[in-house]
Amino acid sequence: MSGLTEDFVIIRAPWVLGKGGEWLEDTSILWDRVRNRAIEVEGSKDFGKTIKTGWEFIDVGDRALIPGLVNAHVHLELSALSGLFREVLRGDYLGWVKSLMAKRDALVDKDLHKAFVMAAFESFKRGVAFVGDVSNRPLLELPEEIDCRALPVRYLFWEWIGFTVKEVHFPSREDLGGWVEELSIVPHAVYSTSPFLIRETKRWCKTFGKVFSIHVGETEEENIFIREGKGRWKDFLVELGKWDDKWEPPGTTPIKYLDTLEVLDKQTLLVHCLHLNSDDWDIVQRRQCHVCLCPRSNHELGVGEIPALEIIRRNLPFLLGTDSLASSPSLDLFEEAVFLIEHYGLFNPKDVLEAITGRGRRFFTNSSSFIEPGFRGPILAVEISDGASVKDISEKVLYSGLRGAYTWIQF
Repeated sequence: MSGLTEDFVIIRAPWVLGKGGEWLEDTSILWDRVRNRAIEVEGSKDFGKTIKTGWEFIDVGDRALIPGLVNAHVHLELSALSGLFREVLRGDYLGWVKSLMAKRDALVDKDLHKAFVMAAFESFKRGVAFVGDVSNRPLLELPEEIDCRALPVRYLFWEWIGFTVKEVHFPSREDLGGWVEELSIVPHAVYSTSPFLIRETKRWCKTFGKVFSIHVGETEEENIFIREGKGRWKDFLVELGKWDDKWEPPGTTPIKYLDTLEVLDKQTLLVHCLHLNSDDWDIVQRRQCHVCLCPRSNHELGVGEIPALEIIRRNLPFLLGTDSLASSPSLDLFEEAVFLIEHYGLFNPKDVLEAITGRGRRFFTNSSSFIEPGFRGPILAVEISDGASVKDISEKVLYSGLRGAYTWIQF
């Protein structure tokens, strides 16, 4: 292996979350600083043949190494509305939406942008390396003094809304610029987006090989709207002057409706999924969709419970998102993960840890997802207590993360 000695560093840890999400005990990583990636990941006792004189060696002590966290669904642009969920009666989701729209429209762009930047910066401080950031107004510019290396990678879901939209012109990626590493153009939900726009955004995502995301099954009112064309969502669209008199309710469920629109596949991320029936879950499984759970947002808004049994017995791939500060108390993904396992005991801590690390990374980037050869970081070092075993290491990592007992590895 050629290169200057300062180009490489060896990191040794008692535990490393390695290939396939498997825990590797007493493991060393050979890291290439120039290419910013792992070269080798193997047991420390077998690592001597790789070591060259002069390479820097870092022993992280009693810490487990995991990939930086992936927040699969967050609305950073709503950060200026922090705590809004406390001002609305739990269970009144439409009331929350109306309050959000009114308060956001009353804010000046400067305040929206300041809170957006602060939330992005705080996310990275809390161990988040990658965000699936959903935005109606794609805030792009950052203050010159902000170091982008201290921010998560941003996959922007530019969310389009329009129940009466019948034609559309999509901008190119080059039209945007700014703080966006990846981009998808996606619809909001079945009650706010026309069937034409849902199909066209999916077509755009499929053409460019991007993730297609949509909110679905967040409230029971959504089911009523799609089944009967009635209820509070119709009344709200009429109130806004956005109702389409020619639209006919599909007379089915939102998932079956999306399936008839041919937008469900393995590149689809279904967000929330609280109010699905057994047939809906069969479709989700058959189409190989990923599900994104936002348990604290659902809890604070009082919109329903996560159907844990349906997800687990089908072994469906799920990710986690914090949603927004307007509907959740923080953007801390460790808090989200611990809330999930404490309130829904069927979820295994190891599966949850994988959801917020390598599984999320693999879904969004299709690249080396856990700490394995080719992995490009960043890496979190999480404190663990003595006596950890393969059976309990994931749980220990999550609870240490909850306490804030972690740091980024600096190469």
